[in-house]
Amino acid sequence: MPSTRQFAGGAAVILLGLVLGQHLFASHTPAGASNPAPDTVEAKDKRGFVVTYFQTARSFTLGKQAEECPDGFTPGLQEAVFATLPPGRLKDHLAASRPDRISYAIRSTDPKMCQQPTAYQMPPVKEVQSNTAYGVNLDGVATEDDPGTATSCAHRKFRTPAGALADNQFYRAFGCTHAFNSNEVYSPLLEDIHDSSRKDGEMTILIELTGVTSDRDAGSVEVGFYSSPDAMPHDTKGKVLQRASLSVSDDPRYRTMAHGRIVDGVLTTDPVDVQFYFNSVSPHKDSEEYFIRAARLRLELRSDGTAKGTLAGYWDVDKAYNTLVAHSFPRDLLANASFGYTCPASYAALHKYADGFKDPKTGECTGISTIYDVEATQAFVIHPKQQTAELTPAAAGR
Repeated sequence: MPSTRQFAGGAAVILLGLVLGQHLFASHTPAGASNPAPDTVEAKDKRGFVVTYFQTARSFTLGKQAEECPDGFTPGLQEAVFATLPPGRLKDHLAASRPDRISYAIRSTDPKMCQQPTAYQMPPVKEVQSNTAYGVNLDGVATEDDPGTATSCAHRKFRTPAGALADNQFYRAFGCTHAFNSNEVYSPLLEDIHDSSRKDGEMTILIELTGVTSDRDAGSVEVGFYSSPDAMPHDTKGKVLQRASLSVSDDPRYRTMAHGRIVDGVLTTDPVDVQFYFNSVSPHKDSEEYFIRAARLRLELRSDGTAKGTLAGYWDVDKAYNTLVAHSFPRDLLANASFGYTCPASYAALHKYADGFKDPKTGECTGISTIYDVEATQAFVIHPKQQTAELTPAAAGR
């Protein structure tokens, strides 16, 4: 179960302004960001990147909403609360301003709901009905009706648009959630908030390749995945500047090495467990984590210094719950009322649809398959000297 954490009222006010559209998604170089370092010398066999885009893959916009969500969207907190009102009061609340509707939904909800999600009843999530989604066949089972393995749980696989088998249970559970679909009642999208967080330096991810004999083909490369405390510098149009110098986190949990290879300009890695922090309030003070197990990266390396691809793996369900919905009161209920989900339904869905990293004692899975779109641009990855001896490969599995 997620732990209860206190959240300063001032930070809640700041976040409320963000969610209600009062936060400026400004294009600027954030204070404290490293400046571009064109004179920095990088080893010839190294390639460094900063991730400029990191979101659940675009299954959420395949454009077949009638097929994907024929029963509509999962009820959010506003809908769940308003469903209990008599017609007269409901009409008055629906006519109120969006901030007033959000405020009423929060005031009408027990503040302990997100810390004790199994003790509360809320409308369940509406499962995606489509057979098509982006993803990777993570457990290797070659049938759509996956019976599970010694380390995975039974579930139904998707087919990618290209026809390959794919595990993406996160999409099955949350693809019909307002937070990932454009709408008028619930906005902005969760993706918009995360994009702003990347610009503000709250979630900076670095990737570094070592042993690159050629950008087109290299039989064996080491791939470092790192969180960074630095914000990505942007130009006046909001574009991330290339070749900025960005430092690696001093916390070894957020530094992972994987083995990979480059074939025809495409980097792929072996499965490895990776962790990234998402500082949703302020750096190093209230971090949420993306803990992706058996993650495998596929990245097309482009001649202009950018890269594009995917990161697929199993998102630890408890970390996913904390990062998506359960932070601390009142921020958790603010997210519920603003993004169109509820903590009880989300918690239940994550555990119901989890399909990886089966607990040998309970038989329950603790990871949910997912895939992220990744875009990156060239950067210099700066390692403090004391980190050199600490970097060790993380335990992989599936």
